[in-house]
Amino acid sequence: MTGVPKTAIELAKRFEGFHRVPRNDPLRRAHPYICPAGYLTIGYGHLCDPTHPPITESEAEVYLAHDLQTALAATLRYCPVLATESEGRLAA
Repeated sequence: MTGVPKTAIELAKRFEGFHRVPRNDPLRRAHPYICPAGYLTIGYGHLCDPTHPPITESEAEVYLAHDLQTALAATLRYCPVLATESEGRLAA
């Protein structure tokens, strides 16, 4: 299995953003929120349930890397030739 390129993680972080950090949370943790598509998410767009506890940015990065690994596995299943592409192209 091809690992998720670091550039893909950074690209996703840039476009997703670390969302919903209340001003009154001194630990700067993300709390669950409804994304524009109508799903309950946390951090960098990780799907969650309404009772999910707040998470730090580091925890959100772990969720993001796992979510991207799932997406990459599905992409390579249907388009295996991408595994031979450059890291930049695979990240995109």
